[in-house]
Amino acid sequence: MKYLQIILILFVSVTITESQWVSQSSGTTNYLTNIFFVNANTGTAIGISGTIRKTTNGGLNWFTQTVPSDHLFGIYFINETTGFISGDAVFYKTTNGGDTWSNPGAPVRLHRSIFFIDENTGYTCSGVGAIDKTTNGGFNWLQQTSGTTQDLNNIKFSDVFTGYIAGHNEIILKTTDSGSN
Repeated sequence: MKYLQIILILFVSVTITESQWVSQSSGTTNYLTNIFFVNANTGTAIGISGTIRKTTNGGLNWFTQTVPSDHLFGIYFINETTGFISGDAVFYKTTNGGDTWSNPGAPVRLHRSIFFIDENTGYTCSGVGAIDKTTNGGFNWLQQTSGTTQDLNNIKFSDVFTGYIAGHNEIILKTTDSGSN
């Protein structure tokens, strides 16, 4: 019976230890809004006042990357070098892991969430049912019809054709033709 109690105590201890989150310091006091990891070590966190923090060692250390921007909300990386961030009427692209960010062109509205299929094809969503699509890496954006005026908060695609958007008031939108309908 004594051995059974010891085994139970060890099992509970291991289970509790394995399920805990560990706090890591980002090195900023700014409000962070989103985070994206391309692998176990390389990730980028974004936030208000143009805050960009990057790690290359799994979050142990974070260093600053900057853009001349206001609040940032959406982030997506294709790989370790090519990524996109968006926010209050801004859109930026990097091709060198965030060392520099360029503004290839963006619609003049808020972008809460972004998702890219590849380096050229991407989508954003935001308030009042706004959905935009680019097929040239963010240089030009085409507005798409969502059929709603609800605020849209997050966009994801499971493949080239099938995408989902979640928004206010329990709304979920789905496309099966790359957003054409």
